[in-house]
Amino acid sequence: MNQIRPNKPVMLTISLLVIIVSAVGLFAPAFYAARDNAMTTYEINGQDAISLACGLLLLAVTLRPKRSYLTNVVTAGLLVYTAYIYAYFLFGLLVTPFFPVYLVITGLSFYSLLSLLTSVAAGVDVTPTTAQKWVSGYLIFIVVLVGIIDSTDIISNTVFSKGAMTPQDAFYYLDLAFLFPGMVIAAVLNLRGKQAGRFFSGAFLVKTIALMPALILSDVLHYINTGAFVDLSFDVIAAVVMCSAIFFFRLYNRNLYV
Repeated sequence: MNQIRPNKPVMLTISLLVIIVSAVGLFAPAFYAARDNAMTTYEINGQDAISLACGLLLLAVTLRPKRSYLTNVVTAGLLVYTAYIYAYFLFGLLVTPFFPVYLVITGLSFYSLLSLLTSVAAGVDVTPTTAQKWVSGYLIFIVVLVGIIDSTDIISNTVFSKGAMTPQDAFYYLDLAFLFPGMVIAAVLNLRGKQAGRFFSGAFLVKTIALMPALILSDVLHYINTGAFVDLSFDVIAAVVMCSAIFFFRLYNRNLYV
């Protein structure tokens, strides 16, 4: 699919901005502590550590002389990650001097994904392989699994209580309103042999692999600083999801050109 062309200047801008803001957050501890935020410094640092790695990876694939279908899938997956994480910072009201930069990263990532979708949608349909069907089934399973957890918390905190939500619950809104519907749509289109479904199924696997360590590391840092985990059971689930996503991405990669 030679028509897939991520905009190189935009990709460089996103990657460099992510590298800068995450590196400052990691190596200047007072950067977050000086502000009154609902998110704890160690929670943000866990995400910053993974974001720094993702920013460096996005920079590396952007500067790579030759692009491939897999390179474009990884690029899209990293864009899903950056759009998601920095939208969380925005909706979670993370007040820092970099707040305008979070806006820029989120907007550029989101519209870059729309541009990629337009390119990929022009591809011809293919007959889905068994591996593709397994990938779609996995994505739908993850949506159901985590969706039940998110929905339970939201319903209990809104329908059956009086305003118990916090800015940190922005993850729930992003999951249920944007991320999970997108994953299901990609999975269904993949089952139907649509190129957009095939492409973005891989992208959502990349995003899943990137996000789970951020959640786990945040809770590990919480434990180191406070002596208690926020939710150890979810950390275990996140670790299983991460490992299984790696397995299915390997399966996806082996069957890309079938």
